[in-house]
Amino acid sequence: AAMGYQAASGTSECRDSIMIGYGAGTNASGLEASVLVGKYAGQNSYTFNKSVAVGWQAGYNAKDSDYSTFIGTFAGAHAGTTSGLNHTLAVGSGAGYYAQGKHNVMVGGDCGAWSSGVDNIYIGVRAGFHTSGNHNLEISTCCDTLLPSGTIVSNKLNLSETIVGDISAKRLSIGDVNATHLSPNATLEIVPKTTDVALLASGDVNVSGLATLHGGLALKETTTPTALADHGKIYTKADNKLYFQDGAGTEHEIAFV
Repeated sequence: AAMGYQAASGTSECRDSIMIGYGAGTNASGLEASVLVGKYAGQNSYTFNKSVAVGWQAGYNAKDSDYSTFIGTFAGAHAGTTSGLNHTLAVGSGAGYYAQGKHNVMVGGDCGAWSSGVDNIYIGVRAGFHTSGNHNLEISTCCDTLLPSGTIVSNKLNLSETIVGDISAKRLSIGDVNATHLSPNATLEIVPKTTDVALLASGDVNVSGLATLHGGLALKETTTPTALADHGKIYTKADNKLYFQDGAGTEHEIAFV
């Protein structure tokens, strides 16, 4: 079914599809059970089966993009022209533009544009822009991607350049990050070990303002704390002495050897 000036004009081998809008589906071929809504939506598309394109030129010139949904101006335009873009959701102006791959989710303006790969989730303006790789998760609020372009990257995590990680290496970093393949010089980095978890820091690691790790353990002077049942506490006071408090609240001065 077609509705709109030149909608479905010049189509071939198209069946069970709906084309609504000025020039929607013009010169499309090989469409089956697809929905094209918007001016020039799906124009020149090929083998765009069981898919949806909504928006001005959404799905324009898309190739081999089955079971996909493109919503927004230019969303999914030229998608799949190299190796297909199947089972993908692209929502936002320019989302999925010239993208290749499958099983991807792209939400945001220019999100996932020029990207390639499988099983990626990109959310935010230009998240995953021009990125090649698999199994990446990026949620960006900075209007650009942290994932490097021109290099295949996989199993990376980026949450607004604040929490980043390498899933393959089981590394998670929090703080002031660096864009080199998401292996940053972080404020705090959590690295699993065989029997424990290591905390790596580019500066001091501060624990509730009472202890700092920086070449040694520095304890801030305090007063006698409130006891905690079944726990012992070690601390220092203004008298320059070191103390241990047992779970019952009894304070013991630690003698220096």
